[in-house]
Amino acid sequence: MSALESFFNTGIPNAALLQRRGLDIYAIMHFGLNTYTGREWGFGDESPSLFDPPEFDAGQIAGACAESGVQGLILVCKHHDGFCLWPTRTTPHNISKSPFRNGRGDLVREMSDACRKAGIKFGVYVSPWDRNNPHYGTPRYVEIYHEQLREVLTNYGPVFEAWFDGANGGTGFYGGANEERRIDKFAYYDWPAVWSMVRRLQPGACIFSDVGPELRWAGNETGILDPECRCSFTPSLPPGVAGYPAPGHIDQAILGTGTPRGRFWMQPECDFPLRPGWFYHEAEDTRQKSSRHLLNVYLRSVGCGGTMNIGIAPDKRGLLHDNDVRALAGFHALRNQLFADLRGTAGLLPHAAFHFSEPVEFDTIVMEEDIACGERVDAYELCVLDNDAWRVALSGHVIGQKRIRLIAPVRAEAVRLDVRGHDVKPVALRLYKRPASIDIADDTTIDSLDATIPMQLVNQTHDMLVFRYDGAARLRGFRFTPVANAAGTPLAYALDVSADNTTWQSAAKGEFSNIMANPVAQDIIPPLPMDVVTFVRLTALRKSDPAAELVFQTFEALPG
Repeated sequence: MSALESFFNTGIPNAALLQRRGLDIYAIMHFGLNTYTGREWGFGDESPSLFDPPEFDAGQIAGACAESGVQGLILVCKHHDGFCLWPTRTTPHNISKSPFRNGRGDLVREMSDACRKAGIKFGVYVSPWDRNNPHYGTPRYVEIYHEQLREVLTNYGPVFEAWFDGANGGTGFYGGANEERRIDKFAYYDWPAVWSMVRRLQPGACIFSDVGPELRWAGNETGILDPECRCSFTPSLPPGVAGYPAPGHIDQAILGTGTPRGRFWMQPECDFPLRPGWFYHEAEDTRQKSSRHLLNVYLRSVGCGGTMNIGIAPDKRGLLHDNDVRALAGFHALRNQLFADLRGTAGLLPHAAFHFSEPVEFDTIVMEEDIACGERVDAYELCVLDNDAWRVALSGHVIGQKRIRLIAPVRAEAVRLDVRGHDVKPVALRLYKRPASIDIADDTTIDSLDATIPMQLVNQTHDMLVFRYDGAARLRGFRFTPVANAAGTPLAYALDVSADNTTWQSAAKGEFSNIMANPVAQDIIPPLPMDVVTFVRLTALRKSDPAAELVFQTFEALPG
């Protein structure tokens, strides 16, 4: 048995999870040196002098979240570049070496205080991977990392969530070594010691990682769960992989579905960025997810038993951009509209009918089990009585933490829940009539953010792809979609453009951040060195397996 399993819940949630029930929507905030370099993953060689937001206002950020119905904020106190947003004693690569507040700033303090003042909860993330620290990969760095966590967990008040991921090394600055460093995914960070520290210093906090123990990753960064996703979960490894499940070391295919009658209770958390990237980039100032898109994600995350974690990113001033604030506020308004017209409530016993005093019409259904008893329902049919005839209005397999379903309007004199399960307890039911502005398609459709134009592959070698663009629109960039978990996935790339497939000009070099752990579409939006682009060449500078041929799912043009 893995040492981590001693931290896992049984098939029912622990006291910390029960206490935070109803905390469905929160945010994770990325702000740091990447905000000023345009990167998503800093290499670790960036100077702290870059960090000097002239108008930083923690109250504006926390207040905008609170006014939009966001109930908590997790601060990325240190990202993979190693830059710490508090004056830590563990490394000089921290905020005290920046011009911010004349070198006396503590952004973690300001955000934690602002969250409490705004009435929302505060959480923390300290990246285990550190591309700056010269000791990364050695036992000395593990001591440094644990001390950084101790500082953050000790000095900034109550923490509602301690957030961890599987950032397990790679290329980096590492104090000037400029090399690749790999670590033992299961053992290096000493996760049992880390989680024990959280339990000791913040006993009310829930821990998030790929394997919980309280909250698990959804397996993607789009915010979407399987419609029948479960909180019950038995972590496992992909076929042929040795060891035990751990952060960054798990079969991702089951994270968004859960496990029927799973051994443990790990509620899925759906993290996704409000913008295309996690950090602020000026070119994305008009590319926020729409309020309707956020509502769709809400229905596919919270509405499928999970929680919704929205990635927010202050701009170079140190404020949330007006467009970001409007998107969040619009989402809040739509959510209020969805649940404004309550038509009925009931506590449904299995197979027992609940009769209304007069017929009601509804089209939005919210169901919840008593999760203190775990997930008991294995299949259900919600039946309605109309004109003395019973018919099925909704069916499914999982209720659990919460199910929100949008259906065609029905009229009911009574409702009945027919279930299959084990010792099923009463199910809480709320029925709403939604406004005409919220369509039934919102339950299943996630709007596309961008119109893209497919490009034709005209040449391919072991490490290179050449595409032709036949459209007339001026281009602003390109979108590379990988093949999930493929050996030939590019990790770093060079992109060149040409008008004739003969004379090439360099357009960009970079890395596809986190592409193996989260194989989603990656946008490349460089300043193009020519007005007319007909050919695009993508060369893999590094791949997940150097011996494997470069592979891709799609390569598309982004029109300007």
